[in-house]
Amino acid sequence: MARKVAESTGPGAVAVEVGNRSSLSKADVAAVRTALEGELAKSGVHFADRERAEAVVVVTLSENVREYVWLAEIAVGKNERSVVVVAVPRGEAGAVQAAGSGVVLRKQLLWTQEEAVLDVVMLDSGAHMAVLDGSKVTLLHSEKGKWQKDQELPVQHGRAWPRDLRGRLVVGKDHLLDVYLPGAFCQTTQHGAMALECVAKDEAWPLDDGLRAGFDAERNYFTGAISPALGKITSVPAFYSAVALPREKYTLWVFAGVDGTVRAVDGMTDQVWHAVPWGSDAAAVHTGCGAGWQVAASGKTDTGNDELKVYDVPDREPMAMSAGLSFPGRITALWAGLESQAVAVVHNEEASRYEAYRVLFTCGD
Repeated sequence: MARKVAESTGPGAVAVEVGNRSSLSKADVAAVRTALEGELAKSGVHFADRERAEAVVVVTLSENVREYVWLAEIAVGKNERSVVVVAVPRGEAGAVQAAGSGVVLRKQLLWTQEEAVLDVVMLDSGAHMAVLDGSKVTLLHSEKGKWQKDQELPVQHGRAWPRDLRGRLVVGKDHLLDVYLPGAFCQTTQHGAMALECVAKDEAWPLDDGLRAGFDAERNYFTGAISPALGKITSVPAFYSAVALPREKYTLWVFAGVDGTVRAVDGMTDQVWHAVPWGSDAAAVHTGCGAGWQVAASGKTDTGNDELKVYDVPDREPMAMSAGLSFPGRITALWAGLESQAVAVVHNEEASRYEAYRVLFTCGD
């Protein structure tokens, strides 16, 4: 952990705080702090209080049933905070350590607004961005590190949206965007100025790896009807989100069910996981750690806000690969971006706004 922290802070004045949320004794915690500070000092770090420090490192010692999990949240100046996670074996008989040393999660705030954000996609290698809400698609460009509005494309629809509205943006093949909403499908057209043409249509929504799924236009989840079939499996129970995990000879599909269970489908078998602590939102990410592809899944924290954790699925049993990355509210949407990125939308009730974040995942080896 000291090596990874020093790589983020660099040499200089650093404030280090250590908190214990595990079963470690006070003596053990003191020993951990002494060892951590000793290793940091070898990297040129010297210690100061918060007021005089160039960086602040808050270390939390926690645990799960298999191992101790140590989390360091690092703030350097005004830069976005980063998180370092390491897993420490308990040393008990039968204990299993997660593959590798964990996944590091970082979040970058992309956009905020009062109306609920449904999805965000990056365009032109990140030079442009599209933001979807229930009334429009907003097109933006980056200028001097800030997003500037180019155009707003109204969404035309003739029915009332369901209460917990969801939507999806997909980059088109011969046009800019496809827009999926409950009971409506829109495409951008350009006959002179850019416009958005919408029709009332229960179009199947695209998921990972070419799979499409029917969406319940009156609710906020997928019906379970899928196309094409996953081997022998032609339908699954209603679900909120689905994740494709590529394997050497097949793809393992993981569904977060409306009934609270998590279901794994490989085309031959349909296995139910009853005790997986996930929320309704999940996305596939490629980090290179463990089995290569992992699941980023939402979950609750002690404060009632949501967090993201990364889980490896090496042998049909999810294993935590990171500590939780906390957000200032409830995650209302989570879609995979590039292989090592995802977009998370959070309802920040205290600030009365929705916040869209780009979440980056890197292997912590």
